[in-house]
Amino acid sequence: NKRVVAQDISTYKKVDGLNSNTAYSIMQDRKGLIWVGTDAGAARYDGYKFTHYTIEDGLSDNDVFQIQQDYKGRLWFLTYSGKPAIYENGHILNAATTL
Repeated sequence: NKRVVAQDISTYKKVDGLNSNTAYSIMQDRKGLIWVGTDAGAARYDGYKFTHYTIEDGLSDNDVFQIQQDYKGRLWFLTYSGKPAIYENGHILNAATTL
């Protein structure tokens, strides 16, 4: 016998500070921050505001299809270009030159 628990769900759009109205992936990291992969880069939501990350910040492409966290706490961004990027210690690094 399973129960459904009611949850409050918030919707965010570009007018609310998200970098795009198109979201490909959403995940919550170990610190509780929400990460959104969009067609305009990645966005991090801390409960108050969005911080945007793009190719100017180190992403290999602005189309971010998937975000995953590894056992070390690093975030991996899979982009349209197929070249992964890693978020670690507050910076995005190109995975090909980091590993």
